[in-house]
Amino acid sequence: MSEYNIHVHHITRVEGHGDIHLKTSNGAVERASFNVVEAPRYFEAALVGRSHYEVKDIVTRICGICACGHALSSVRASEAAMNIEPSEQTIDLRKLVLHAENLSSHLGVLTLCKLPTVN
Repeated sequence: MSEYNIHVHHITRVEGHGDIHLKTSNGAVERASFNVVEAPRYFEAALVGRSHYEVKDIVTRICGICACGHALSSVRASEAAMNIEPSEQTIDLRKLVLHAENLSSHLGVLTLCKLPTVN
């Protein structure tokens, strides 16, 4: 039987870039993988020597989709460094913001990438 090696470069209908690799033999898939191929952006170097007040504004530029997630992660890191414990209400509000961001992202992908291809 025949063997195939299929390599699809730069899948664009994902948030970011990815490649798919498939290897088949005798009609069966022997290996399948998905790889994220975005280069590192080294944002850590841009943060060296910065005030913790600046960090959340810088890290929101890492990604155009999950700015809230990056901002809240930097705030949590600053809180941990300064031994600050947020209230339960603050934690709940942060979770709400992250869920809203996730919903917004999924709705954007659905309406801009998936639905236009449905017959």
